[in-house]
Amino acid sequence: MSAGKKTAAHTPPRVMTRKSLAKEVALACPGVSLRDANTVVQTAINLMTQALIAGRSIQFRDLGVLEVVTRCARPGRNPRKPDERYVIPERKAARFRAGAYLKKALNPRKANQPHKTKKAKK
Repeated sequence: MSAGKKTAAHTPPRVMTRKSLAKEVALACPGVSLRDANTVVQTAINLMTQALIAGRSIQFRDLGVLEVVTRCARPGRNPRKPDERYVIPERKAARFRAGAYLKKALNPRKANQPHKTKKAKK
């Protein structure tokens, strides 16, 4: 597919990759070439990566929050030698928390399904 060519019958892939996201952006925005969409997507990924490295969280309304969390040090064992114990060091990891809109969109309530209510405490 050339950079400026768009097709009417487009089926998105099951897994969204950087390349497929750029393709979706190019198809959704008239006048944006695939090359420009690739540049925009890669720049956004780079900026988000740098923000996470700096310890900042990234918040997308309705989608969710990407944040850096610190995993505490904990005891571990070698699976090949269960008697051998060691400490798994503290480390940082990225965590995604889904927003309310995304949660509702993924788990829509059916018309005949009753609304969940909390039981009153006695």
